[in-house]
Amino acid sequence: MNKNLEPLILIIFYLVAYGGLIKSLFELYVNALAKKWPQVEVTILNSDIEEQQQSNESSSYVVNVHYSYQYKGHNYRSKRIAFGYWSNQLLKAALVLMRKFEKGKIVKAYINPKKPRISVLIAGVRYFHLLNTGFFIAMALFIHYVTSKSQ
Repeated sequence: MNKNLEPLILIIFYLVAYGGLIKSLFELYVNALAKKWPQVEVTILNSDIEEQQQSNESSSYVVNVHYSYQYKGHNYRSKRIAFGYWSNQLLKAALVLMRKFEKGKIVKAYINPKKPRISVLIAGVRYFHLLNTGFFIAMALFIHYVTSKSQ
């Protein structure tokens, strides 16, 4: 490999690892705060599962949910399930989540009282927050390990 490119590639890996770690910690923190937000009833407008093909021929499944609600006399729409929610590797887990939010259901959501356009259906620290954070910590540790061995 070109020696001039090595520092650039290393910087890119560091940015991805630490940027992802900061983002996942922020999402974990905000979703934990959302547990204290007021709850309102929301109507599920539609929900589905989107299969996404991975490069290694496996699939992940994204649950898409659209819902509407009223807060202090104003109407809102959202699609956020939780801060930091990306996808499920298991179809069964995605189906379980989608059944909770089937079209026409009325469920509770947590509403940010200062910015009511911001809402989540699932609040608190969840397994996907820990997986996301763990992934980026592992990535950062791996980069440190590889760079310390090459010096």
